[in-house]
Amino acid sequence: MWHGQPSKPRRLRKFGIGFLGFLGVYLCSYIVLSFTGGWVVSQSGELRMILAVDDIFEWQPRYGQCQWFRWVGGNYGLRADRLGYFYAPLILLDQRHVHRTIRFLRLDGTFVEPFPAPPLSQYHPLIADRFAGRLPYERTPRSKPQ
Repeated sequence: MWHGQPSKPRRLRKFGIGFLGFLGVYLCSYIVLSFTGGWVVSQSGELRMILAVDDIFEWQPRYGQCQWFRWVGGNYGLRADRLGYFYAPLILLDQRHVHRTIRFLRLDGTFVEPFPAPPLSQYHPLIADRFAGRLPYERTPRSKPQ
């Protein structure tokens, strides 16, 4: 009896099982990251006063950041870190359908009224609030040691 390579359907089945396993781990790991993430103050790139201005609240997973951004030339593209690029499809789907991006500055530079800030308890636990200069769960702003 000859014992060569496994037949093509058997190899495809093994590949399919491995691929589905990878997709399951990928999806479940992102769900955990998203569940433990939070809102951050960010720039969309659509409002510029020389540089991009903070104009949106955007959901980010606990680790890794990714967003759809308008660059200086007017083109749209991804702005992310390494983990953000890895999870980019899931982060962008999450930002578009589950945790929709909240615009607080209109394109003419005026604030949206009433101010649509998410609850403080939902801010990102690891990224300091750019407006208050503190992490969301601290009661007072950080003071410099004397």
